[in-house]
Amino acid sequence: MVFTLGIHESVELLFPPTVLRDALDPTDDGSTGGGDDSASRGDDSEIRVVGSSAELEGCDALVTFAYEDAFLSAGLSWIHSVQAGVDRFPFDEFEERGIRLTNSTGIHGDAVGETVLGYMTSFARRLHRHRDRQRDGEWSHPTWDEPFTLSGESLCVVGLGTLGRGIAARADACGMDVVGVRRTPTPVDHVGGVYTPEGIEAAVTDARFVAVATPLTAETRGVTDPTLLRSALRPRSLRVGL
Repeated sequence: MVFTLGIHESVELLFPPTVLRDALDPTDDGSTGGGDDSASRGDDSEIRVVGSSAELEGCDALVTFAYEDAFLSAGLSWIHSVQAGVDRFPFDEFEERGIRLTNSTGIHGDAVGETVLGYMTSFARRLHRHRDRQRDGEWSHPTWDEPFTLSGESLCVVGLGTLGRGIAARADACGMDVVGVRRTPTPVDHVGGVYTPEGIEAAVTDARFVAVATPLTAETRGVTDPTLLRSALRPRSLRVGL
């Protein structure tokens, strides 16, 4: 019996589907040149790129970025999301049909940590202003007290999973004062103080930056309510949502 893994075309938003197909097929000698949408591993399994509902037929498992209702009637036993977040998937319907759902948690800490550090550096050094002025063919300096350095500034990281810890580690390395919010107030490396969600207002009060790194679930929905944050944050603070 052949096990067939489909790679949904929606992963194109992150990478070419054929790249993943070829990486999962160590027996491929490159003779397909990336142009063939399917590959046989030679071990009673097949990997193929799929798009339409008809192409899902015969697939046992699916790697995807997007969700489509057609997945429910395709006879799939396993769906893997290339993202960490899974809020787009209908858990109840999956359970009814016996579809297992997995996600790509635990692998994005470095990329997200560096991205958020870049956002904070750009804001602090006003690099986005310089970019806009370069585009417009203008040259001027910001006022003397507008730029600042990250060292000594404060950051609150809401959510201290893989993403949040990646952010905290890099902020701490830059000399920032880091606090965090998580369900249990247990210590976390690179985080000076940990609050529970009930204490989020106190956690963000002194923060120059707030990075929200929680998955969207029933428990986290509304935790970073914009009205609450606006009333608690100090002036000229920046919120980074992931």
